[in-house]
Amino acid sequence: MADPITIMAGMSMVGGMVSAMGAQAQGQSAAMAQQFNADIAGRDAGLAREAAAYDANLQERQARMQLGSIRAAYGASGVTMEGSPLDVLQMSIENAERDRQQILYRGELKALGYEDTRTLSLYGAKSAKTQGDWASATSLLTGFSGAGKLFTAGKTAPSAGAPVAIS
Repeated sequence: MADPITIMAGMSMVGGMVSAMGAQAQGQSAAMAQQFNADIAGRDAGLAREAAAYDANLQERQARMQLGSIRAAYGASGVTMEGSPLDVLQMSIENAERDRQQILYRGELKALGYEDTRTLSLYGAKSAKTQGDWASATSLLTGFSGAGKLFTAGKTAPSAGAPVAIS
């Protein structure tokens, strides 16, 4: 049968290993959650760009229809496409293009925000993994250090029943 110090040292080592495995699992779990968040943010960035492109195309189509209506109204009323009517039409075309560009710009800003979130989440995943590795190593060192202290204390302590010199 093993002596009590060996048993306690063994328990200290096992405790350190179990704690290390828990720290490793916690780090992996946090890293996976951050990776998931990064994946979602990357997807959302693409969706924001697609939505902006769709909205910009829709706005462009609506603008063309309005310009067609303006031209038709001018034609029906006998207005020629020169001078002030042409200036109004040109200004309408420029405003429609500016609106389209603003839609795309807002979509790109939104996408960039998602990409920033993605970058931070990827960094968080890497950091969580590293933190789990360090916590795991610390747990192992603590367990083995505790075992070493128990072995050292057991070898230097007087055994039971041994005479102790008192001076």
